[in-house]
Amino acid sequence: MEPFITPSLFEAFRTNSDNDDGIPVDEYHYTQALGQEVASSRLEAHWGSFYTEQDFSDIASLGFNLVRIPIGYWAFQTLDNDPYVRGSQEAYLDKAIEWSAKYGLKVWVDLHGAAGSQNGFDNSGLRDSWAFLEDSNLKVTTNVINYMLEKYSQDQYLDTVVGVELINEPLGPVLDMDKMKSDYLLPAYNYLRNTLQRNQIIVIHDAFEQFNYWDDFLTASDGDWGVLIDHHHYQVFDSTQLQSSMADHIELACSWGKGTLNEAHWTVCGEFSAALTDCAKW
Repeated sequence: MEPFITPSLFEAFRTNSDNDDGIPVDEYHYTQALGQEVASSRLEAHWGSFYTEQDFSDIASLGFNLVRIPIGYWAFQTLDNDPYVRGSQEAYLDKAIEWSAKYGLKVWVDLHGAAGSQNGFDNSGLRDSWAFLEDSNLKVTTNVINYMLEKYSQDQYLDTVVGVELINEPLGPVLDMDKMKSDYLLPAYNYLRNTLQRNQIIVIHDAFEQFNYWDDFLTASDGDWGVLIDHHHYQVFDSTQLQSSMADHIELACSWGKGTLNEAHWTVCGEFSAALTDCAKW
C-alpha cells in the first residue's frame, strides 16, 4: 500500500487536524501499529473490494491489453520480525490472473517490495531503508522470486502471464549494483533459464540508471531475447520539474522516447504519469 493511493485506510489513525503525527508512512508501519488481527481484518476487506472483476472488464473494454500487478515479498514469506500480514494476497493475484484471462488481458507480475526494501520508498513496503542486499534479506527475497518464477512460468499460466519483474525500482544510486547483478539478478535469471529451463520473459527495472546502462547485461547477443528493461517516467518528484514550462515537459517526454531507440534490449515504460503537480494528498 501507498498512503496517497488509499488515504482512507491511513486516515483512521488521525488524532488531530494540525499534522500527520501518528499516521503510518507505509504498509510495514501500518501493520505494526494495528497488530496482526486488526490489520488482517482491514487488509482482507481492502483486497476483496479495491479491485474487482468489473475493473478487468473495464480495462479490456477501454482497449488496453495488459495489466502489471505488484505484490510484496511478504505475501509469500516473511522475516522473523516482520509485522506484515501474510494473508490472501497470492490468492487475489491468482484471481486477477483468472479475470485477465477471461477478458483477454495479459499479465506482468511484479515483485514490488524486497525484504529490507530496495529503495526506501513506501512502494517497497518500508520507507527509509535500503537493506535489500544484506545477506539475510537477500536470501528471503531470492526464495520469493524463485517461487514466483517457478509458479508463473508453468504452462497453465503462460497464455496469460507474459512476464515476471524481478524487482521494482531498485534505487541504483544507493545500492551496490555489481552485487545486485551478481547475487540477485543473475541467479534469478539462471534459475529460470537453466534450472527450470523455461522461457518466461524476465523484466528488469532500469534502477534509475541512464539509458544504455544495461546494454552489456543479459542482452540478445547472449542468444536470449526474453529480457526486457522497464523504464518509469514521472515529472513531479523534484522542484525543478514542478517549475518546468509545458514546452520543457514535452521536450523531456520526447527525450525519453528517443533514449530507448538504441538500447540493446526490448524496452517498456511500465509506469508513467502525465501529472504535472504533486498536490495529491500525501
